Amino acid sequence: MNAWPARSVLLVQPACFRNNEQTSGNNRFQRPAALQPVQEAALAEFNGLVSALQGHGVHTVVVADKAEHDTPDSLFPNNWLSTHEDGTAVLYPMYAPNRRRERRPEVLEALRSDGFQVQRILDVSPEESKGIYLEGTGSLVLDRSTRIAYMAVSERSSAELAFRWAAEMNYTPVVFHAFHRVGHADFPVYHTNVMLAAGSTLNILCASAIRDEAERKSVTQSLLQTGRPLVTIDEGQMNAFAGNMIELCDKQGRNLLFMSSAARNALSPAQLDRISSLIPVVDVPLAVIEAEGGGSLRCMIAEIFLPRR
Repeated sequence: MNAWPARSVLLVQPACFRNNEQTSGNNRFQRPAALQPVQEAALAEFNGLVSALQGHGVHTVVVADKAEHDTPDSLFPNNWLSTHEDGTAVLYPMYAPNRRRERRPEVLEALRSDGFQVQRILDVSPEESKGIYLEGTGSLVLDRSTRIAYMAVSERSSAELAFRWAAEMNYTPVVFHAFHRVGHADFPVYHTNVMLAAGSTLNILCASAIRDEAERKSVTQSLLQTGRPLVTIDEGQMNAFAGNMIELCDKQGRNLLFMSSAARNALSPAQLDRISSLIPVVDVPLAVIEAEGGGSLRCMIAEIFLPRR
Protein backbone atom coordinates (compact mmCIF):
# COMPACT_ATOMS: atom_id res chain seq x y z
CA MET A 1 0.00 0.00 0.00
CA ASN A 2 1.08 3.55 -0.72
CA ALA A 3 2.09 5.73 2.23
CA TRP A 4 0.84 9.27 2.76
CA PRO A 5 1.67 11.63 1.11
CA ALA A 6 1.09 10.19 -2.32
CA ARG A 7 3.98 9.03 -4.47
CA SER A 8 1.80 8.84 -7.59
CA VAL A 9 -0.70 11.32 -9.02
CA LEU A 10 -3.28 11.48 -11.79
CA LEU A 11 -3.71 14.53 -14.01
CA VAL A 12 -6.10 15.15 -16.92
CA GLN A 13 -4.75 17.19 -19.82
CA PRO A 14 -7.32 19.83 -20.83
CA ALA A 15 -8.77 19.95 -24.33
CA CYS A 16 -11.38 22.73 -24.07
CA PHE A 17 -10.47 24.71 -20.97
CA ARG A 18 -12.39 27.93 -20.44
CA ASN A 19 -14.19 29.94 -17.78
CA ASN A 20 -16.98 27.48 -16.99
CA GLU A 21 -20.27 29.31 -17.08
CA GLN A 22 -21.92 26.54 -15.03
CA THR A 23 -19.58 26.97 -12.05
CA SER A 24 -18.97 30.72 -11.89
CA GLY A 25 -22.17 31.35 -9.94
CA ASN A 26 -20.74 29.92 -6.72
CA ASN A 27 -17.00 29.89 -7.43
CA ARG A 28 -16.02 33.42 -6.51
CA PHE A 29 -12.38 32.66 -7.36
CA GLN A 30 -13.19 32.61 -11.09
CA ARG A 31 -12.47 35.73 -13.08
CA PRO A 32 -11.66 36.37 -16.75
CA ALA A 33 -7.95 36.23 -17.54
CA ALA A 34 -6.31 38.80 -19.76
CA LEU A 35 -4.44 36.25 -21.85
CA GLN A 36 -6.28 34.72 -24.81
CA PRO A 37 -6.91 32.08 -26.09
CA VAL A 38 -7.17 30.41 -22.72
CA GLN A 39 -7.02 26.76 -23.83
CA GLU A 40 -3.53 27.15 -25.28
CA ALA A 41 -2.35 29.14 -22.26
CA ALA A 42 -3.85 26.62 -19.85
CA LEU A 43 -2.28 23.72 -21.71
CA ALA A 44 1.14 25.36 -21.44
CA GLU A 45 0.64 25.81 -17.68
CA PHE A 46 -0.59 22.22 -17.36
CA ASN A 47 2.47 20.90 -19.17
CA GLY A 48 4.65 22.99 -16.87
CA LEU A 49 3.07 21.32 -13.85
CA VAL A 50 3.58 17.86 -15.31
CA SER A 51 7.23 18.69 -15.99
CA ALA A 52 7.70 19.99 -12.45
CA LEU A 53 6.16 16.87 -10.91
CA GLN A 54 8.16 14.49 -13.07
CA GLY A 55 11.32 16.54 -12.70
CA HIS A 56 11.02 16.22 -8.92
CA GLY A 57 10.51 12.48 -9.04
CA VAL A 58 6.74 12.23 -8.52
CA HIS A 59 5.20 9.40 -10.55
CA THR A 60 2.60 10.95 -12.85
CA VAL A 61 -0.24 9.35 -14.82
CA VAL A 62 -1.60 11.74 -17.47
CA VAL A 63 -4.88 11.15 -19.31
CA ALA A 64 -5.76 13.40 -22.26
CA ASP A 65 -9.23 14.89 -22.41
CA LYS A 66 -11.01 15.18 -25.78
CA ALA A 67 -12.61 18.37 -27.07
CA GLU A 68 -15.84 16.58 -28.01
CA HIS A 69 -16.54 15.96 -24.32
CA ASP A 70 -16.93 19.74 -23.79
CA THR A 71 -15.61 19.49 -20.24
CA PRO A 72 -13.93 22.84 -19.50
CA ASP A 73 -12.89 21.85 -15.95
CA SER A 74 -11.56 18.36 -16.74
CA LEU A 75 -8.10 19.35 -15.50
CA PHE A 76 -9.54 19.24 -11.94
CA PRO A 77 -10.04 15.44 -11.61
CA ASN A 78 -9.77 15.43 -7.82
CA ASN A 79 -13.36 16.68 -7.67
CA TRP A 80 -14.92 13.55 -9.14
CA LEU A 81 -12.41 10.86 -8.11
CA SER A 82 -10.51 9.85 -5.01
CA THR A 83 -8.54 6.63 -4.51
CA HIS A 84 -7.73 4.79 -1.32
CA GLU A 85 -5.26 2.32 0.11
CA ASP A 86 -7.74 -0.56 0.22
CA GLY A 87 -8.22 -0.40 -3.56
CA THR A 88 -11.38 1.72 -3.45
CA ALA A 89 -12.07 4.38 -6.07
CA VAL A 90 -14.83 6.81 -5.09
CA LEU A 91 -16.90 8.61 -7.75
CA TYR A 92 -18.51 11.83 -6.54
CA PRO A 93 -21.65 13.86 -7.35
CA MET A 94 -20.86 17.09 -9.17
CA TYR A 95 -22.70 20.40 -9.02
CA ALA A 96 -22.28 21.46 -12.66
CA PRO A 97 -23.92 19.23 -15.30
CA ASN A 98 -21.00 19.64 -17.71
CA ARG A 99 -18.60 18.47 -14.99
CA ARG A 100 -20.48 15.19 -14.62
CA ARG A 101 -19.13 14.17 -18.04
CA GLU A 102 -15.62 14.14 -16.53
CA ARG A 103 -16.36 10.77 -14.88
CA ARG A 104 -15.05 8.59 -17.67
CA PRO A 105 -14.22 4.86 -17.47
CA GLU A 106 -11.05 5.34 -19.49
CA VAL A 107 -9.52 7.35 -16.63
CA LEU A 108 -9.81 4.37 -14.30
CA GLU A 109 -8.54 2.14 -17.10
CA ALA A 110 -5.44 4.34 -17.35
CA LEU A 111 -4.76 3.67 -13.68
CA ARG A 112 -5.17 -0.07 -14.19
CA SER A 113 -2.89 0.06 -17.24
CA ASP A 114 -0.24 1.73 -15.10
CA GLY A 115 -0.33 -1.20 -12.70
CA PHE A 116 -2.76 0.04 -10.05
CA GLN A 117 -5.53 -2.15 -8.69
CA VAL A 118 -9.07 -0.79 -8.55
CA GLN A 119 -10.69 -3.42 -6.35
CA ARG A 120 -13.91 -1.60 -5.48
CA ILE A 121 -15.82 1.34 -6.91
CA LEU A 122 -17.92 3.35 -4.47
CA ASP A 123 -20.22 5.39 -6.70
CA VAL A 124 -21.84 8.24 -4.80
CA SER A 125 -22.58 10.20 -7.98
CA PRO A 126 -26.32 9.31 -8.17
CA GLU A 127 -26.85 11.77 -5.30
CA GLU A 128 -26.50 14.61 -7.79
CA SER A 129 -29.93 13.73 -9.20
CA LYS A 130 -31.29 14.78 -5.78
CA GLY A 131 -29.32 18.03 -5.75
CA ILE A 132 -26.82 16.67 -3.21
CA TYR A 133 -23.15 17.23 -4.02
CA LEU A 134 -19.77 16.28 -2.59
CA GLU A 135 -16.90 17.20 -4.89
CA GLY A 136 -14.14 14.80 -3.94
CA THR A 137 -11.01 16.10 -2.30
CA GLY A 138 -12.10 19.61 -3.20
CA SER A 139 -14.92 19.27 -0.69
CA LEU A 140 -13.10 16.87 1.63
CA VAL A 141 -9.58 17.60 2.88
CA LEU A 142 -8.33 14.25 4.14
CA ASP A 143 -5.76 13.72 6.84
CA ARG A 144 -4.97 10.13 5.97
CA SER A 145 -2.84 9.48 9.03
CA THR A 146 -5.50 10.44 11.59
CA ARG A 147 -8.38 9.56 9.24
CA ILE A 148 -10.04 12.91 9.72
CA ALA A 149 -12.07 14.45 6.89
CA TYR A 150 -12.40 18.24 7.06
CA MET A 151 -15.22 19.89 5.13
CA ALA A 152 -16.55 23.42 4.74
CA VAL A 153 -20.26 23.35 3.89
CA SER A 154 -21.24 24.93 0.56
CA GLU A 155 -23.57 24.33 -2.38
CA ARG A 156 -21.02 21.80 -3.60
CA SER A 157 -20.32 20.18 -0.24
CA SER A 158 -23.21 18.52 1.56
CA ALA A 159 -22.81 17.94 5.30
CA GLU A 160 -25.28 15.05 5.17
CA LEU A 161 -23.34 13.28 2.45
CA ALA A 162 -20.00 14.02 4.13
CA PHE A 163 -21.15 12.19 7.27
CA ARG A 164 -22.37 9.24 5.20
CA TRP A 165 -19.09 9.15 3.27
CA ALA A 166 -17.08 9.27 6.50
CA ALA A 167 -19.02 6.35 7.97
CA GLU A 168 -18.47 4.29 4.82
CA MET A 169 -14.77 5.12 4.55
CA ASN A 170 -13.97 4.96 8.29
CA TYR A 171 -13.10 8.64 8.72
CA THR A 172 -14.04 11.11 11.44
CA PRO A 173 -15.76 14.14 9.87
CA VAL A 174 -15.00 17.69 11.00
CA VAL A 175 -17.65 19.82 9.32
CA PHE A 176 -17.73 23.61 9.54
CA HIS A 177 -18.63 26.77 7.62
CA ALA A 178 -16.10 29.03 5.88
CA PHE A 179 -16.57 32.29 4.00
CA HIS A 180 -14.66 34.82 2.01
CA ARG A 181 -15.60 38.39 1.30
CA VAL A 182 -16.24 39.48 -2.26
CA GLY A 183 -17.09 43.15 -2.49
CA HIS A 184 -19.31 43.90 0.50
CA ALA A 185 -20.74 40.41 0.96
CA ASP A 186 -19.62 37.10 2.45
CA PHE A 187 -19.90 34.00 0.29
CA PRO A 188 -19.30 30.37 1.29
CA VAL A 189 -15.88 29.05 0.33
CA TYR A 190 -16.90 26.73 -2.50
CA HIS A 191 -14.23 24.06 -1.83
CA THR A 192 -12.49 23.30 1.44
CA ASN A 193 -9.14 22.77 -0.26
CA VAL A 194 -8.73 26.44 -1.10
CA MET A 195 -8.54 27.36 2.60
CA LEU A 196 -7.12 24.25 4.27
CA ALA A 197 -4.27 21.90 3.38
CA ALA A 198 -3.48 18.87 5.54
CA GLY A 199 -0.08 17.27 5.10
CA SER A 200 2.15 14.79 6.87
CA THR A 201 4.70 17.56 7.55
CA LEU A 202 2.54 20.61 8.26
CA ASN A 203 -0.98 22.00 7.97
CA ILE A 204 -2.15 25.25 6.36
CA LEU A 205 -5.36 27.00 7.45
CA CYS A 206 -7.16 30.25 6.74
CA ALA A 207 -8.67 30.35 10.21
CA SER A 208 -10.32 33.76 9.76
CA ALA A 209 -12.51 32.30 6.99
CA ILE A 210 -14.28 30.30 9.71
CA ARG A 211 -16.44 33.05 11.18
CA ASP A 212 -17.99 30.99 13.99
CA GLU A 213 -15.64 31.03 16.97
CA ALA A 214 -16.56 27.55 18.20
CA GLU A 215 -16.09 26.03 14.74
CA ARG A 216 -12.79 27.85 14.27
CA LYS A 217 -11.55 26.55 17.61
CA SER A 218 -12.66 23.00 16.77
CA VAL A 219 -10.86 22.94 13.42
CA THR A 220 -7.72 24.57 14.79
CA GLN A 221 -7.51 22.20 17.75
CA SER A 222 -8.03 19.20 15.52
CA LEU A 223 -5.13 20.28 13.31
CA LEU A 224 -2.87 21.07 16.27
CA GLN A 225 -3.58 17.72 17.90
CA THR A 226 -1.77 16.03 15.00
CA GLY A 227 1.48 17.43 16.45
CA ARG A 228 2.35 18.92 13.08
CA PRO A 229 3.08 22.65 12.72
CA LEU A 230 0.11 24.82 11.72
CA VAL A 231 0.72 27.79 9.43
CA THR A 232 -2.15 30.28 9.41
CA ILE A 233 -2.85 32.38 6.32
CA ASP A 234 -5.18 35.35 5.90
CA GLU A 235 -8.08 35.76 3.49
CA GLY A 236 -6.06 37.74 0.99
CA GLN A 237 -3.55 34.91 0.85
CA MET A 238 -6.38 32.39 0.54
CA ASN A 239 -7.72 34.34 -2.42
CA ALA A 240 -4.27 33.95 -4.00
CA PHE A 241 -4.58 30.16 -3.49
CA ALA A 242 -2.07 29.98 -0.65
CA GLY A 243 -4.31 27.38 0.97
CA ASN A 244 -4.38 25.23 -2.17
CA MET A 245 -1.12 23.35 -1.64
CA ILE A 246 -0.35 19.65 -1.69
CA GLU A 247 2.38 17.56 -0.14
CA LEU A 248 3.75 14.74 -2.33
CA CYS A 249 6.55 12.22 -2.07
CA ASP A 250 9.30 11.65 -4.63
CA LYS A 251 10.89 8.34 -5.64
CA GLN A 252 13.55 8.72 -2.95
CA GLY A 253 10.92 9.06 -0.23
CA ARG A 254 11.44 12.81 0.23
CA ASN A 255 8.36 14.94 0.89
CA LEU A 256 7.87 18.07 -1.22
CA LEU A 257 5.27 20.84 -0.97
CA PHE A 258 3.82 21.91 -4.32
CA MET A 259 1.99 25.22 -4.77
CA SER A 260 1.36 27.77 -7.49
CA SER A 261 3.68 30.73 -8.00
CA ALA A 262 0.84 33.05 -6.99
CA ALA A 263 0.46 31.17 -3.72
CA ARG A 264 4.17 31.36 -3.01
CA ASN A 265 4.27 35.07 -3.81
CA ALA A 266 1.35 35.68 -1.45
CA LEU A 267 3.18 34.21 1.55
CA SER A 268 5.09 36.55 3.80
CA PRO A 269 8.88 36.04 4.06
CA ALA A 270 8.39 34.71 7.61
CA GLN A 271 5.73 32.22 6.50
CA LEU A 272 7.82 31.04 3.57
CA ASP A 273 10.92 30.70 5.75
CA ARG A 274 9.00 28.64 8.26
CA ILE A 275 7.49 26.37 5.61
CA SER A 276 10.80 25.98 3.77
CA SER A 277 12.53 25.02 7.02
CA LEU A 278 10.12 22.09 7.29
CA ILE A 279 9.82 20.91 3.70
CA PRO A 280 11.20 21.85 0.25
CA VAL A 281 8.82 24.08 -1.71
CA VAL A 282 8.15 23.76 -5.44
CA ASP A 283 6.05 26.43 -7.16
CA VAL A 284 4.57 26.41 -10.66
CA PRO A 285 3.02 29.36 -12.58
CA LEU A 286 -0.72 28.76 -13.09
CA ALA A 287 -2.14 32.27 -13.52
CA VAL A 288 -4.57 31.51 -16.35
CA ILE A 289 -5.88 28.29 -14.81
CA GLU A 290 -6.35 30.04 -11.47
CA ALA A 291 -8.22 32.98 -12.99
CA GLU A 292 -10.41 31.23 -15.54
CA GLY A 293 -10.87 27.97 -13.64
CA GLY A 294 -11.08 29.29 -10.09
CA GLY A 295 -8.81 26.49 -8.88
CA SER A 296 -5.10 26.00 -8.45
CA LEU A 297 -2.41 23.35 -8.22
CA ARG A 298 -3.93 21.10 -5.58
CA CYS A 299 -7.22 21.02 -7.53
CA MET A 300 -5.38 19.65 -10.57
CA ILE A 301 -4.01 16.61 -8.75
CA ALA A 302 -5.87 13.42 -7.91
CA GLU A 303 -3.61 11.47 -5.58
CA ILE A 304 -3.21 7.76 -6.29
CA PHE A 305 -3.23 5.57 -3.19
CA LEU A 306 -4.30 2.33 -4.89
CA PRO A 307 -2.20 -0.78 -4.32
CA ARG A 308 -0.04 -1.95 -7.20
CA ARG A 309 -0.26 -5.35 -8.78
